[in-house]
Amino acid sequence: MLTPGAAPVPVYWAELDVPSVDDAKERLAIREGVPDKFAHRSIGFWSPSAVSDHRDADIIGKWAEGYGHRGVVWTALKPKFGPNYITPNAGQVIQYLQALTGEPQRRAEEYVRKAPVQIATAYRREIEMVFDWTPLIDE
Repeated sequence: MLTPGAAPVPVYWAELDVPSVDDAKERLAIREGVPDKFAHRSIGFWSPSAVSDHRDADIIGKWAEGYGHRGVVWTALKPKFGPNYITPNAGQVIQYLQALTGEPQRRAEEYVRKAPVQIATAYRREIEMVFDWTPLIDE
């Protein structure tokens, strides 16, 4: 469980064609906009020879070994809500979304509705009930 207290949900993963875990960590940091000086805190990793000290790295490593992977990287960013590094509750998320208007609201709705249906978080259930932002089904 990467977020303390959160219920487990399915995750998606993809193979990255890079020569090493270090290269994968660098690419992921760039994609996530993580400055070099914070990459060690914000990018988790596992390989048979080295493991980051991030929460549940051992569980991810066991999963990776089961699939025969030589290494895994993942975002290990702190939850951030507005200017604060906190994990918001569903009420705070709803309140934030209700305050959006115009283009920011349209982008938020699109983001929520395009998320794969398998990502069935408590936030998503609450958002669907309040806003009726149900998943968009590809045709």
